[in-house]
Amino acid sequence: MTQQEYENKIKELEKQIAELKMAKVEEPQSKRWKPKYNEIYWLVEGGDIFNSHWFNDRGDKWRSLIGNCFETEEEAEEYKKQIEYTARYKNYIEEHSKPLDWGNNDQGKYYAYFMQNSPYTMGPVNKLEIDCDYWSKCQGIIYASSKQIILDAINKIGEDNFKKYVLGVK
Repeated sequence: MTQQEYENKIKELEKQIAELKMAKVEEPQSKRWKPKYNEIYWLVEGGDIFNSHWFNDRGDKWRSLIGNCFETEEEAEEYKKQIEYTARYKNYIEEHSKPLDWGNNDQGKYYAYFMQNSPYTMGPVNKLEIDCDYWSKCQGIIYASSKQIILDAINKIGEDNFKKYVLGVK
């Protein structure tokens, strides 16, 4: 490469750098709503729903991090129901299930899930199912020692409540 070619290349790169510096970079928007400073938001605390002003302090940041910061009172009410029904379900299973031994691959560990229509299912499905695993434990799944305990727990809180608030099925 000649000296002139190097200088042309440098000018070209300097022009590109100047253009990049002028470009406006858009920050990705979070899918979770976050209030502006001093804006009112709703939260669940001690089983009750409150509103608070956002001051970006430690408490505000913690509520936002754990998903307890809502734009409307109705959203906070739905979150409260999610906490309540998940706790009722989990408590029932803890009280009635035998201890699970994840080192024992002969012991069945039962769980509920919702099967929805997909290109891979044969015809319409959209139903609650109970299955059993023997060796793998998935994050967030509540397991029991029998299918009947799962059914009884769902019965106790109501299938519609279970699907909506525990499984998040709309």
